[in-house]
Amino acid sequence: MKISSSKLFKLAISLLISCLAVAVLAQDNTEHNHEAHLHPETNNMSMDNMTMEQHDHAAMGHSMENQMPLSGTVFTKDMDGLPDAVSPETVALKNGDTYTITAEYVKKQVGNHTLKMLAYNRSIPGPILKIEQDSEILIKFINETDFEQTIHSHGVRVDNRYDGVPGLTQNAVAPGDTFEYRLKFKDAGVFWYHPHTREDYGQEMGLYGNYLISPEDNNYWNPVSREIPLVIDDILIEDGQISDFYQEFTNFALLGRFGNEHLVNGEKDYSLNINKGEVIRFFVTNVSNSRAYNLTIPGVKLKVVGGDLGKFEHEYFTDNLLISPAERIVVEAMFRETGDFQLTHTQPDNQINLMRFVTSANSHEQAEITNAFYRLRHNSDVKSEFTGMRNLMDSPPDKILKMTISLANQEIDHSEHAHMDMQMDSHDHTQHDTSPNSLTRAHQPNVPAESVLQTVQWDDPEQSDRTNITPDIYWKLIDEETGKTSSDIDDWVFKQDELVKIRLVNDKNADHIMQHPVHVHGQQFVVLAVDGMPNNNLVWKDTALVFPGQTMDILVKMSNTGEWMLHCHISEHLHAGMAMTFRVEDAGGVAAGDEFRAKSEANLHHH
Repeated sequence: MKISSSKLFKLAISLLISCLAVAVLAQDNTEHNHEAHLHPETNNMSMDNMTMEQHDHAAMGHSMENQMPLSGTVFTKDMDGLPDAVSPETVALKNGDTYTITAEYVKKQVGNHTLKMLAYNRSIPGPILKIEQDSEILIKFINETDFEQTIHSHGVRVDNRYDGVPGLTQNAVAPGDTFEYRLKFKDAGVFWYHPHTREDYGQEMGLYGNYLISPEDNNYWNPVSREIPLVIDDILIEDGQISDFYQEFTNFALLGRFGNEHLVNGEKDYSLNINKGEVIRFFVTNVSNSRAYNLTIPGVKLKVVGGDLGKFEHEYFTDNLLISPAERIVVEAMFRETGDFQLTHTQPDNQINLMRFVTSANSHEQAEITNAFYRLRHNSDVKSEFTGMRNLMDSPPDKILKMTISLANQEIDHSEHAHMDMQMDSHDHTQHDTSPNSLTRAHQPNVPAESVLQTVQWDDPEQSDRTNITPDIYWKLIDEETGKTSSDIDDWVFKQDELVKIRLVNDKNADHIMQHPVHVHGQQFVVLAVDGMPNNNLVWKDTALVFPGQTMDILVKMSNTGEWMLHCHISEHLHAGMAMTFRVEDAGGVAAGDEFRAKSEANLHHH
């Protein structure tokens, strides 16, 4: 039986957005004139004086001294009695094991600042859980924070009851309460866990951690010297503390919260000691609220072997790695020379050093590993999985979903925003041969063209977005067939194992345009095409970045029954309404989690 979940999802979204009261700006209780609350020094500055290249916020603090405050209840920054953060531990778990994860506040040293943060098991990132493919693990979660929590196992095709979406798959875990997550790890690769309540707050404050799932096939990956996870984040520090969060609303709702300090594995100045000749496989996860990273290691050769949910069809060498919030990349790096090397993030206005690799002269080169690195594998096992899917590249989409925005009649200052002076025709491929055989790897979605990268909102160095709050800012998803919007979309119902082609349209005519990392819960998909260009190198994904003005076709394998979210993974966009649900049911019309939703709906009617 199909359970009507429209009311439940609206409840879930209300929990996510946490609009507990009507928020107003100081000195303006009616029209929310945000221009008056921007930094006074920026109001009369020309666009030429506000270019991003003048501000390297990775190396400097930012002060709130001249900022007009918002009116709302700030999450407390009191650190009295808090334990010190500890280093993350790596925990190997076997099928049937039980492991306890506790969310709690800690104090942590970041550079010269002692910060109040949130942590899983007192570490940022949380414990690295190494688990064998097809194992089932019981996670006992304890909420020792002062607000409701869940754990969402991002990318893991879990039973719907354990997906961690409050109001849709479970009740939120109140402070002091517990919840048990029974997780089956069907896929190999790198995954992560984070809250799905106030994601903008919890994730920014440190609630994130990795699962590393070892494949059943020992030859699934190339032989390497070592495997190392790299978790990349940015945080916004002002006046020596993480910038204010409000209980009644989410701010930075237009662009998302960009940080001015960058962390790798929870540390500002993270470094690794490498032996000459080593090939390291890095499992890279972007856990930032809003920032896309453009990564490279100058002087070090890089080979991309995997994405969100496993191997690419074809390995490829690259100079840079673009990774949006929530995405993962599996990349191998060959350290042939001694010396210091930097992992850098490059954006149009500057280059930021994120971490350091110190390569010693002590050679650990092994011929088998070196030869494997320089050989590009073409994975026939992966390619066979996608046989037949390419036949759908030219078929019409089953659903068309537009990503756009409602600004509630506000006048927004776009002077700090990317691509506002650019012609949005950089994706016109009518002059190109788009037959699959004509495309090189350099033309595929995994390696965007420079003109596409120019459209990205890389930063917000003057924090111009500070006073843009929910619900004034309403990012939305629109079903092009029905006109229904975000939480009102209640008729996306699919059968188990159905292949569904969804066209994601990033509205180039919206009041504001920006990139959106789109995440699909509970399923796996491939990117078939971008702006009509077929993708010649498929990989299973759960999150894909849709650039401004771009159209992306994804093919979702609806293998997992339940009711699931599809949303933008810029945390502030999620809280500003860019989310919807869809249902996957078996041949009898039943979906996992129906019992919970039936009880929840009965309780709604009862009250």
